[in-house]
Amino acid sequence: MSDVEKSWGEALANRTVVVVNDDPVQLLTLGGLLRKAGLAPLTFESAEAALAGMHPEVPPALIITDIYMPVIDGWRFCRLLRSPEYAPYNQVPLLVVSATFAGDVSERITAELGAEAFLPCPVDGNQFNQVVRSLLAGEVVRKRAQVLLVEDDAALARVLVDAFTAHGYGVDWESSCRRAAARFDERTYDLCVLDWQLPDGKGDSLLEPFRLKRPDCVLIMMSGDLAPDLYLKWMKAGASASLQKPFSVAYLLEVCARSRRERALLRAEDLLEQRTQQLRESERCLLQAQRLETVGRLASGVAHDFNNMVGVIIGNTEQMIDDLSPTHPMYERLQEVRNAAARSAAITRQLLIFSRKKTVSPVVFDVNDTVTGMLRLLRRLIGETINLAWSPGAEVWPVCMDPGQLDQILANLFVNARDAIGGGAGLITIATENRALDALFASTHPGMIPGDYVKFAVRDNGCGMSREVLEHIFEPFFTTKGEHEGTGLGLSTVYGIISQNGGCIEVQSEPGMGTSFDFYLPRSQAPITATADVEPEREHTHAGATVLIVEDESAILRLACRMMQKEGFNVLSAGHPHEALKLAREHKGALHLLLTDVMMPEMNGRELSEAIRPMFPEVRCLFMSGYADDILDGHVGDGFRCGFINKPYRRDELLASVRKLLKDIELPMGAVSPVKAVTPSGRQDAEVVPVSPSAVAAPAAVQGCDWAAEQFRHAQTMESLGKLVRRVAHDANNMIMVIQWYAEQYLEHVPPTQPGREWLDRLMAATQNAAVQTRQMISRQVLEFASNQAIAPVDLDINAAVAHSIPLLEHLIGSAVPIRWTPGVLGGVVRMDARQLDQILANVCSNARDAVNPAVGHIALSTNDVFLDQAFCAKQVGCKPGRYVRLRVEDNGIGMTDEILSRIFDPFFTTKPPGKGSGMGLPAVCGIVRQNAGCIQVTSAVGEGTCVDIYFPLGD
Repeated sequence: MSDVEKSWGEALANRTVVVVNDDPVQLLTLGGLLRKAGLAPLTFESAEAALAGMHPEVPPALIITDIYMPVIDGWRFCRLLRSPEYAPYNQVPLLVVSATFAGDVSERITAELGAEAFLPCPVDGNQFNQVVRSLLAGEVVRKRAQVLLVEDDAALARVLVDAFTAHGYGVDWESSCRRAAARFDERTYDLCVLDWQLPDGKGDSLLEPFRLKRPDCVLIMMSGDLAPDLYLKWMKAGASASLQKPFSVAYLLEVCARSRRERALLRAEDLLEQRTQQLRESERCLLQAQRLETVGRLASGVAHDFNNMVGVIIGNTEQMIDDLSPTHPMYERLQEVRNAAARSAAITRQLLIFSRKKTVSPVVFDVNDTVTGMLRLLRRLIGETINLAWSPGAEVWPVCMDPGQLDQILANLFVNARDAIGGGAGLITIATENRALDALFASTHPGMIPGDYVKFAVRDNGCGMSREVLEHIFEPFFTTKGEHEGTGLGLSTVYGIISQNGGCIEVQSEPGMGTSFDFYLPRSQAPITATADVEPEREHTHAGATVLIVEDESAILRLACRMMQKEGFNVLSAGHPHEALKLAREHKGALHLLLTDVMMPEMNGRELSEAIRPMFPEVRCLFMSGYADDILDGHVGDGFRCGFINKPYRRDELLASVRKLLKDIELPMGAVSPVKAVTPSGRQDAEVVPVSPSAVAAPAAVQGCDWAAEQFRHAQTMESLGKLVRRVAHDANNMIMVIQWYAEQYLEHVPPTQPGREWLDRLMAATQNAAVQTRQMISRQVLEFASNQAIAPVDLDINAAVAHSIPLLEHLIGSAVPIRWTPGVLGGVVRMDARQLDQILANVCSNARDAVNPAVGHIALSTNDVFLDQAFCAKQVGCKPGRYVRLRVEDNGIGMTDEILSRIFDPFFTTKPPGKGSGMGLPAVCGIVRQNAGCIQVTSAVGEGTCVDIYFPLGD
């Protein structure tokens, strides 16, 4: 039997463990854990009761105590157990369990209490059992508090040394200032007791240098002449207490214990204040990111309508091009129209790269081509005053990752470089090269393995960073930017993406010398699957096959039908899902393909495909959307016989995707060999099997916080999207203006009877609709909402402000759920920032949208002038009696249980599945309302909907 097993067996022989805690729940919990471990707990609700109930002849094997308790607190209780008066308990191990301290502070508290171990509360059962077992087996050695005694009277010094030793201290004695200073430099002390009169000087001369070297050391002065002015001088120099000789040894020990306890409490208060400030900063960052996340969701939703319009333009233009010969005078100009529309689509696609919450879809791609395609967006991000230099390496190896993630890495690095350069001129360079990394490099970069990598270098000539800042730049929420200028999530996101893809990142910087980021991504040996945009080979496609086309946008529906009919398909068309189901039930023949939009009223495209597949088990589904969010996650790929194509699409891209889906189906006119499908961005096939993030190792920077970190990363990408909305407004409008200008020129020269005039009329109408959609996407209210400027309260007419916000809300929640607005008669204005009201409405209405049934649901907004009395205000935080405007948001959705209702304002609480909600919407609303001296009240019942009443004080 080993010594440890023998000690554990002896400990079990004395199975008594004393537990002292004034909280009955803690007593019950700790007692239950001890009984489960085969021990016999003896519980007391106070230290006084424990001292009276323990038997000195048979001391317990272990004593577990809280710190803060009435009458005799944990500090005095532990000190008594280590004193000569309670000698039978001097060697009994002490375990302190408390919710007050943690980290390094807890270690110091353990030593100051004379305890062997410390555990934070609430305790982890496994950790608790391990610590108890170690203490009972004698594996934990008590760390004794160290005392430096400086006294030239040898007799008094011996008495004091004996007293400190008897009470569990480790003691060193010196008799002069010089020797005391040397000893203090050699060791770390918890307590220093100094005499004033020493042979080589005054003892108080050591106070300031000792305090500066060891701020946590408690300093106590002794003197035979303690004048008031002398005491004040010592306190200013850093002394915690002073004693006038002669004094009793017991009094000295009590003063020492009290001073150490006070110092520990001050440290704890400082720590709590520091953590409070960190929480406030985190809350500020989360609120800012959450506000811009709403902008991202709004822009992504509007992108669906915008892409529909651009798709009509591209489709009609291609139809016109097909009807003309290359020598026709209109042919080249129509090519310009198509190119302008394609550039408009590219702008929207770049925005959607940042807003996707989808699981990553890795593909093998050419690094230089991808960076080249990103340059225009990067130049837009950094502005016109900063030059961008691009140095692509020769024959750079391909990498395998989601191209959107590389876009996000570069965008974050370039935004930081732009901010470091400031408002003036500057230079940012990006370069790529091949690098073979050896074992030495890998050994200094955790998670890396030797091999071939592609190196990306991003450098700027900005202000640079200090060493202290460099140590924290990858920490979530760390930022050197001012309020409302950054969340501190950008570089932590970069770190997480690179680590997730098996790479690493290095940074070098000095103040005034700029910054250099080098990151490495592993080489892929697989062939490139995402290539540059090429004109696909034209082939006739599956004549005789039957396709059901479902699209709620009539112009897109007509265009898709014409495309498919021209290719020889038998076409069934429907303007909404229920009509499609009716057609499917009535159709007597085979159905080979379902071509459907994703975002539609009544039901989405995935739900429609699931409803049709039981009727036609072999049907293939091709989803088309400019913004599918995560509706299709886990439903696209070869195993699901489904594909996806981005709107707007060219005819050749649509037909290539169709060939890919129908390649193994025997059709009436025979099968046609598949052709590689390339998206307009030139980055990935139209059909890619998603890869779950859980299949990839989580980055070390966010281990233990995976879910929260994912929400933060998503909020940060949405913040980037909110910023980009403002920057791309100019380019989007320019593209629409080009299309309109060309169309107007053609109309002037083409008679109504000339062949092709029909397509031109359709093109002009589609262009005008696209312009309207674009203006809505980048309207003033959206841009103001995305602004990160400081809050600027004004006298606000609530009715006018709500009416102004309704178009934004309609785009945010979609057309399937109507908004009913009933303004009341108000006798005043509200003092607040209009953007905050937008954010409140966006969050509350988004929750309402998720709660209602789109087929029968609605959201009602109304205002009223009300008086809140003392009885009502007493139940609300910070609410005072007076006149208020009540803004009510009601829905007829599923409602909430009382349990959910009690937690809806808790940060991160959400009933939505992961990736669907951050749990910060309603906490943000509550914070804004209280910031504006208002209050909020929510009532709900299961099956009866929810009512949110928001009150703001009315002014004249």
